Amino acid sequence: LVPGLSRVSDAICPDMIQEYKRYPASTWDPSSAPRKSFNPNYTDVNLETIHTFVTNCRKRSTFEKMLKEADQLDTGRPISIPQPGVPHSIEIEDDDVQNDSEVEGEQFETYSSS
Repeated sequence: LVPGLSRVSDAICPDMIQEYKRYPASTWDPSSAPRKSFNPNYTDVNLETIHTFVTNCRKRSTFEKMLKEADQLDTGRPISIPQPGVPHSIEIEDDDVQNDSEVEGEQFETYSSS
């Protein structure tokens, strides 16, 4: 999470975070992967990559908000992260990710290869 402006973060992160929140938290838990029962060493690299990307988006967003509040900056404009970048110690809360019980009965689009 490097210093400066991030066009990728500004362009992609809001949509990725919103989409990520649509799914239950267990979706992103590698221990609950469907194939885990067949192969205990299996990890879904795609899910892990999405989870890591969104986590980094949320860390950057949290740090940007902290900087804007501390300096009373315009909250509607992108902010340049100072050196040395987003601190590794920035913590994000997972309370805005849905619990499995919150999505009960919710319909998700499914795609078939046919």
